[in-house]
Amino acid sequence: MNDDKLNGILKTFRAYDVRGLFPDQLNEEISYIIGQAFAATISSDSKVAVARDVRSSSKAINKALSEGITSRGIDVIDLGEIPSPVLYFNTWKLGLAAGAMITASHLPQNWNGIKFCDGRGIVVSEGTGLESIKKSLSSIDQSIGKNMGVHFYKNEIKKYVKFVSDKINIKRKISVVFDYGNSVTANVVPPIISEFGLESVGINIEQGKFRRSSELTVESMRDLKKKVLDTNSDLGIAYDADGDRVGFVDNVGNVYPTGEKIIPIFANNALSASKGEIIIDVTCPSFISEFIRKQGGIPVVIRVGHSYCANEVINRNALFGAQYSGHYSFPEMGGADDAIFASFKMIQILSRSEKNLSQLVDALPVSYASRMVEIECPDSEKFSAVATVSSNAKSMGYLVEEIDGVKIHSKCDDSQWILIRASNTSPIIRINADAKSRESSEDLISFGVSLVKEVIRNH
Repeated sequence: MNDDKLNGILKTFRAYDVRGLFPDQLNEEISYIIGQAFAATISSDSKVAVARDVRSSSKAINKALSEGITSRGIDVIDLGEIPSPVLYFNTWKLGLAAGAMITASHLPQNWNGIKFCDGRGIVVSEGTGLESIKKSLSSIDQSIGKNMGVHFYKNEIKKYVKFVSDKINIKRKISVVFDYGNSVTANVVPPIISEFGLESVGINIEQGKFRRSSELTVESMRDLKKKVLDTNSDLGIAYDADGDRVGFVDNVGNVYPTGEKIIPIFANNALSASKGEIIIDVTCPSFISEFIRKQGGIPVVIRVGHSYCANEVINRNALFGAQYSGHYSFPEMGGADDAIFASFKMIQILSRSEKNLSQLVDALPVSYASRMVEIECPDSEKFSAVATVSSNAKSMGYLVEEIDGVKIHSKCDDSQWILIRASNTSPIIRINADAKSRESSEDLISFGVSLVKEVIRNH
């Protein structure tokens, strides 16, 4: 493989997965080579799972990736069109060596990608295994090896549905609207609904072209909010394209596309049964850590990334783990990132509570976490730009944390802060803030934006 081709493939590798525009950046040829590199990291005569979402390019990538894997003497178990959590579950429960999911998650339809997981069903990222696949690319010569086979497994959904249903205990029926986002989640969630006999309505069920953005935002969840209010339902649930992120709408139409108000509810539920550690990421508002402590728990703040969160849940034997972006890890599912299980866990919590979701949220401490601001910055410059912001803030006398990006604490109150970090998946720098008033939050955001824009101008 020549250097230009290798460099092109390496550019598709991000911190958590492989992603690129189809077919310019990610196509059948590149997927075949990546399949060979993936297989080179796995013991010979092993079996790996491969699955895909419903994007128009996913089937072709699935086929090419599988051919690359099998050319290196590794068997492929093809699980078909399923959500990412179902791939993770089957990789874990079938005792396979690893898994690969063809999806670009919340990115637009003209993108695609590949997420890899280990034998536990935990996503591998930079620092936990993805770098090994990247490294093996340089030694791939595209020659055909032993050429093992592809086997199609037909019980992947049934086993997952039974496992989730056995772990969830719904005390009373509540009414729910599910927004599938025209995604592969529509293959799996309805059978779970049937298991519990829930009163439910589905929207955006037809698979194929996404009618709404797979990025969970207040805007993309607008139709879900309307349906919840029109049907007087107790809860609305929205999934992204591969079922690893979930957003909620409460009974009065408040929209929660992130974990800001949802994480405390899950944490409180876990801590009501036993005390221990709760894993959260650095973007979470400070009140979440304070809330966890008041409930007798121990908050553990880590870098952004659902694979890191899952590993911390497992390694620390934590009660629960979550990312601000809407990723949730439960020990009941082996710690794997699973938005489908999280959605039914929320249904269970509400079915066993005298309060509805809006009342549970109203009981939480008031938070003045800011909106998330995004500033475009080339991939080649974004990390160095954030490093420069950190250096500048230190020279200005600010207290700085560098768990992930740079968290700059206010000089007048160090419980108030701005977080500036480079996206691991897109050419942008994200800025959010946490403060004790809306005015202070907006002031901090404005300050953060000015710091970033000044660095970009001078780069």
